[in-house]
Amino acid sequence: MWLELAKKREKTHTLEILPIYKKRIAHLIDQKNKPSYHEASVMIVHIGKLLSSIGEDSNFKDYVAELKLEHKPKRNFIEELSKKKL
Repeated sequence: MWLELAKKREKTHTLEILPIYKKRIAHLIDQKNKPSYHEASVMIVHIGKLLSSIGEDSNFKDYVAELKLEHKPKRNFIEELSKKKL
């Protein structure tokens, strides 16, 4: 339900919906499996596009750097980020 709402509002309320997407991404990463890592990486790329559209590129780079640092031991997740050139 929250993801549906976020999707509808992402173009007009980008910064307000980010916590919803970030919470979903955290949940996916916590599942610790390749399909979840892939889905999380797709959502991360989507967030990057949204933030870029409103000139918040540095905010996105910081977010990705935090994810890489926090989840460094999760090799498969880090590989997914690399595949997406993040």
